[in-house]
Amino acid sequence: MKHLLACLYMSLVLPLFFSLGLQAQGHFNPPTYTPRCMPTDSCWLFKDIDGKVSAYTPLAEDDVDDGFLRYIQKDKGPLIEITKENLAEMLKDNEKATSQAEKGRFSKAIKTYNKL
Repeated sequence: MKHLLACLYMSLVLPLFFSLGLQAQGHFNPPTYTPRCMPTDSCWLFKDIDGKVSAYTPLAEDDVDDGFLRYIQKDKGPLIEITKENLAEMLKDNEKATSQAEKGRFSKAIKTYNKL
């Protein structure tokens, strides 16, 4: 729930301040908080795993089950739907992580890869 509230603040309140021109006048310094969520065309996505490879879920919970992970992202690249094949391709330079991805162990594979 805390991530949802922070994301709502960042997405709804901060643009209001910017549109009023308060930052340009030097009266407002936005917080340095980096939101762990982003709006998409049909829902909010929350970052469940953060690292070189990140995983996103529509649930505002910590440590969700693999079945709730929807998208993966490497570095600052595009969001890609999470499948065994997509994840294995993304992690192909780490044999252990690739093997875990091919077995459907998404969280474990991403965390193994991010340890490098």
